[in-house]
Amino acid sequence: MKTLRHPSILNYNEGMESDNKIYVVTEFVVPLKQYIRHLDRAHLNNFICCGFSRLINLLIFLNETHLLAHNNVCLDCVFVNNAGDWRIGGLEYMTHVNESTRVIDLGGKSLKINTFPREIKNKIIKR
Repeated sequence: MKTLRHPSILNYNEGMESDNKIYVVTEFVVPLKQYIRHLDRAHLNNFICCGFSRLINLLIFLNETHLLAHNNVCLDCVFVNNAGDWRIGGLEYMTHVNESTRVIDLGGKSLKINTFPREIKNKIIKR
C-alpha cells in the first residue's frame, strides 16, 4: 500500500507497529456504505456509476500493469474522500495473479479456492 500509487487506492500516510498492533494512517475517508446514506437520491445513480468506473479502472491497473489481484473487493473495502472520490483499501489479501492458491474472503473467513463445493467452484471465473 505504501509504494503502490493509483488515484483510486486509499492514500497511505504513515504506519507504526507496536507489540501486538499495527497502526495505519491514511487520508481522511468514510466508508462508502455510510457516505451513501447521506447522499441526495437525485445524485445517487451518477455517484455509483462513476465510482464503479473508477474501481474497474483500478482493478485493470492492478491486474494488467502490476499483475496483482486484490482478492477482497467488497463494500467494506470501499471508502469516499472529502472530494467524493472512491478509494479502495483492504489490500491485505492482494497477491500476484499467477499464484496458484487464490484466497477468497467470505464473511470474514478466508478459504482456499479448492475448499469450495463443486457447484460453487465451477461458477468462479478463472483467468
